[in-house]
Amino acid sequence: MGRLKRPPRIAVGDRVRFNGQIRAVLAVSAVALTLADEEEPYRAVPLLELFDADHFEVVDIPMRMPLPPASLLETFPEAVMEKALWWEGHILEVLHGLPPGVEPGTTPRPEYGPDRSLTARQRAEAAELAAGAGGRAPGDAQHGRPPPAPLPGTGGDRPR
Repeated sequence: MGRLKRPPRIAVGDRVRFNGQIRAVLAVSAVALTLADEEEPYRAVPLLELFDADHFEVVDIPMRMPLPPASLLETFPEAVMEKALWWEGHILEVLHGLPPGVEPGTTPRPEYGPDRSLTARQRAEAAELAAGAGGRAPGDAQHGRPPPAPLPGTGGDRPR
C-alpha cells in the first residue's frame, strides 16, 4: 500500500494519470472522481483508491483560456465582437462554473457547482438560454452580461 498523498486540488476538466492512462476528470464528489475511460463512457473511482495509488498524479490543470486580445477582435464588425464576448462568458461559466470577472471566492450557482458534470452544466446553460426572451437569459442580468444585438442576416433576435 502506498503512502496517501493528496494533490492541492482536483476539479472538473483536470487531467490525471491513473492505471497508466491519462484521463479527464468529468465529475468530483466528496468520495470519488468520475474519470473518462476508454472502455466505458466513464469510471467512478473512490478517492482513497486514487490517493493511495503510486501511479496517480494530476498531470494538467487547465487554465482559463480567454478569447484573443480585444485588439484582434477589433478587426471584426462591432456586432460580431460583442457576440463573441457575450458567448465567451457563457462558455466559461459552463466550463469553470463561474463567468469571467466575478470576485474571488464567489460560489457557483447550484446548477454550475463542482458536483455537476459538464453535461449537466451544458444542459443548464441551454435551458437558461432557451428560457430567455430575445436572447436574454435570467442569469445574464445578475452576471452583467447583456445579450448581443442580432447579427445582420441572422433572421432573428435570439443568439444562435
